[in-house]
Amino acid sequence: MDIVVRGKNRPVPSRLDAVAREIAARIAKFTHDAGRVEVDFAEQQHRRASEAQLCEITVHLKKHFVKAH
Repeated sequence: MDIVVRGKNRPVPSRLDAVAREIAARIAKFTHDAGRVEVDFAEQQHRRASEAQLCEITVHLKKHFVKAH
């Protein structure tokens, strides 16, 4: 399983990158056909301070994908 961690509008600190990879690796418990997992962190400027941080996870399966934020 390939895990990609990216930051939109900001760099991802190494500690956050390591934690995101560790948590994304747990997806293998639930499915055997996950080929790629993308974790995207973003900071949005136009929202309230409590909602400015966003994390999206996309899991690419064989015939479809699952996306959560």
